[in-house]
Amino acid sequence: MRLLILAEQMLPQDISAGLERRIAALAKAGLAAPLLGESFTSISMWVLTAYLTLGIVLNLISRSKTERLIMTPTVLILAALYFVLSLH
Repeated sequence: MRLLILAEQMLPQDISAGLERRIAALAKAGLAAPLLGESFTSISMWVLTAYLTLGIVLNLISRSKTERLIMTPTVLILAALYFVLSLH
């Protein structure tokens, strides 16, 4: 927990904004120790999976052709990876 707080203080806002998400994914994959417990990590992974799934829908209905062509497959892959991690 102290490491996370220290990292958030030292890193720029745009980098530290997704730090919790990355640490939760690494912990779920078994590559890092869970900082706030296994149950919190599991719940956060499911919440992020749902958030990314919503992002797929929003990218599909976007007016921007570039966003539909580039971001929809990108978020689809991310959502699939988070879903697989959430199942474990």
